[in-house]
Amino acid sequence: MSYCQERGLDTSREELEQLEKLGLFYPFARVRYAKLKIKVNTLPNGTVQELGVLKDSEEWNGELREENAYFSFHKDTAIAYLEEGLLWEPSTRPFQPWKEFLGENYRALVDSYYTSFQIFTLYHIKMRTTISLGLHWWPPYTDKPIEERGKEFSEVAISTIEGLKKGGWAKEAPII
Repeated sequence: MSYCQERGLDTSREELEQLEKLGLFYPFARVRYAKLKIKVNTLPNGTVQELGVLKDSEEWNGELREENAYFSFHKDTAIAYLEEGLLWEPSTRPFQPWKEFLGENYRALVDSYYTSFQIFTLYHIKMRTTISLGLHWWPPYTDKPIEERGKEFSEVAISTIEGLKKGGWAKEAPII
């Protein structure tokens, strides 16, 4: 988000999540961190020693601490995550609320990655889905015209979103 903000494009986690939910804009990749089981030994003085990662075939009767493995887009790491189904392109899976990507103490279990090359697409979508509302026109309205205007907004929103989903350069949202 800071990349966008440094370039004058305001966005937020909530907005990016909503755009994904609508099927308009996705991260280029999503990663679920692999879980590592770390063998630990607590000494009588309370010091905790790490004894390495528990291997799949290894037996261990001592204490374990679970933590997320490291991830990077280096070839070997990315391929291993891809082969395990832990790295994927988000538009290929059903939408999940982002709160499901958090574990205890709001620690990320899954991270979403965007690329700088997506900024123009995000800008385009924001321009096509944002309206300008002239408040000076609203004082004379009563409930009925406001309800009618709300229905018009909804119709324009649905039409614009469907056009964008089809990859079109949907008509810009009206200035109201």
